[in-house]
Amino acid sequence: MLFSDRRSRRALRVFLPLGALVLFPSGSLLARSVRAQTAVQKAVPHDEWLGIYLGSRKIGYSGTHFTAATYHDRPAVKATTRGKTKMELLGSAVEQEEDTETISDLQDRPLVQNFHVKSNGSVIQVDAVFDYGHHLVHCTIGQGSSAVTKDLVIPAGAKLESDSNNLAEGQKPVDGQKFVATFLEPLTVELQEATVEVVGRDVVQDDSGKKVSAFRVQTSLALGRMTSWVDQEGHAIKMEISLGTIKMVMVAEPRARALDLAAISPALTATQTAAGKSYVPPADFAVATAISTAKAIADPRSLKKLKVIIDGIPNDKLILSDARQQESRLTSHPAPPYEVSVEVKAEQWEAAGAPDLPLQDLTLAPYLKPAAYLPVDDPNIRKTAAQVRGGEKNSYRIALSLRDW
Repeated sequence: MLFSDRRSRRALRVFLPLGALVLFPSGSLLARSVRAQTAVQKAVPHDEWLGIYLGSRKIGYSGTHFTAATYHDRPAVKATTRGKTKMELLGSAVEQEEDTETISDLQDRPLVQNFHVKSNGSVIQVDAVFDYGHHLVHCTIGQGSSAVTKDLVIPAGAKLESDSNNLAEGQKPVDGQKFVATFLEPLTVELQEATVEVVGRDVVQDDSGKKVSAFRVQTSLALGRMTSWVDQEGHAIKMEISLGTIKMVMVAEPRARALDLAAISPALTATQTAAGKSYVPPADFAVATAISTAKAIADPRSLKKLKVIIDGIPNDKLILSDARQQESRLTSHPAPPYEVSVEVKAEQWEAAGAPDLPLQDLTLAPYLKPAAYLPVDDPNIRKTAAQVRGGEKNSYRIALSLRDW
């Protein structure tokens, strides 16, 4: 969302590499501090820090160091980010560390981006080289003999930004300003677009506790809609995005406060309940972000049919349908949040109708190969799979064992 600086934005991404949760505040839009500076000013060494909050709980921080660099004998800017998050997931402590390095030219175009994430013993590495002459981004996912490569085609007319920023250098936010940013999404290893618009002005509280006038910026992401507040010079005050009933918030903080997980920024405003008390979300991330049902579903695993209405969906890409799950949008307005009616049917299935392993259907072969974030040849995964499977060959019974595991 941002206006002319080289900050590595950190939007929340959640995925499961090697069975461990990774909370990935990676190079996208949520946690970027926007600074309207010239290219020369951006190359002056400096640090920027952010506190990361889930609801009213601080769960981590991110710090970025900017310095001048050269790339192929041309002047460039290097941004090195170090981030850490800690939280509880399904009753287990989860910790993630991320190191990101981006080298950009003086037009803010990424030249090289390297993402390295560690989470509970799992490691994800994505290295990208931007080849503007051939309109390609050359990506390497993983390391060593298990690494896979992927080339992404840069769409005609797209101007990639290291910080998903399409504005001219030194541009300050202006009422009604709108643009489309194209950036590398390291989770899916795809080029994605985000629509960014300055939609109004508010009075908000900054990290010092002072009330200041700010531009309100709306950014439409695959994850949902993000709201950011920036001052007259383009400096970010705070950013937030809804994750179900809870908000992920990032606040520009001084280094000492950002690193102190016990320190809560005065810029953080707790949600008030009808009774006037501050809402404190559950500590567990999975519980805090889960869909809440109006009533309990008795013995859900014995259900054969379920029909529900879900509201508050932040993005239409999250409205899914398949052979067993049919959804229809109830709201006609084009903007989120959306409301849908969902009907799920589970038909009776006999184990005798399922094929035995090893599978002989050649059409399934592509789904059995290693892929980005799906290392099916990992020794630990294969060992666990063998233990869960035991001596069983029937694919349906094996699937039941995996579910129970």
